[in-house]
Amino acid sequence: MIEKYKEYLNKDHNFDKSTILGVFCLIIVIAGIFGFLYEVIFYYFNSGMKEIYWRGGNFLPWINIYAIGAILIFFLTYKKRKNPNVINLRR
Repeated sequence: MIEKYKEYLNKDHNFDKSTILGVFCLIIVIAGIFGFLYEVIFYYFNSGMKEIYWRGGNFLPWINIYAIGAILIFFLTYKKRKNPNVINLRR
């Protein structure tokens, strides 16, 4: 099992442009909807569970800042995704 995992990590995963675009679209939609649900639940409990605040600035139930944050995390963790078990502690 460990050998298969190491083989998977060492394998070069190249996708075509349409697949990458589809992955980015899925990340944007899932993160935006997650952020919307998070804020609706947060403000519901914050208001004493009396009313539901319909959060978001779009006509769809999602919030863009969560989608942008997810894309930033995707790009900023690019180097660490190749070997996730290594933790670099510099003291």
